[in-house]
Amino acid sequence: MKRIESHRLGFKKIDKDSFDFLQNYLSRSDTTKYLTLGRPYTNAEVEQYIAKRMAHWKQHGFGMYLLYLRPADECIGYCGLEYANETNYVDLRYGLVLKHWGKGFAKEAVLKCIEYGFTELELETIYGVAVPENIASIAVLLKAGLQEVDDVRFYEEQVKYFRIRHQDWQKKIENGTLQYY
Repeated sequence: MKRIESHRLGFKKIDKDSFDFLQNYLSRSDTTKYLTLGRPYTNAEVEQYIAKRMAHWKQHGFGMYLLYLRPADECIGYCGLEYANETNYVDLRYGLVLKHWGKGFAKEAVLKCIEYGFTELELETIYGVAVPENIASIAVLLKAGLQEVDDVRFYEEQVKYFRIRHQDWQKKIENGTLQYY
């Protein structure tokens, strides 16, 4: 597995040692209201969440990362790529602790994961989803070059779907329309 870093962020594969950060993050209503459960997670649900992330890594060789500020190593969130619900659709997932919202870290992490997906994993298409009320998350997806689409559905929940294809990402990189920070 290639090491991933961006200008301001380090990426560390989610594993059993991620429990403390994820338990704190997933037990808060402000950071979970737009996630699948729509409410804070119990400790057992956090353990299941981590187990699912680790299983994805083992099965597919890629997955979710914890995000760390460089060089201080303060954990500020998570980001990564995973197959959605046992489909062939690769979904971009991310979240940051509240004190780091609005600083461009989500966009930076998302763009780095997209780059990794296209250059290292050789994916053709990457999707992102957000509930319609999550305006900030939708803004991140759009700033990262994804476009809203209505020709795909892989979740039961009412969400908006976004997509970026490798060829479109490559053109945006070449013409300078995607900026990491």
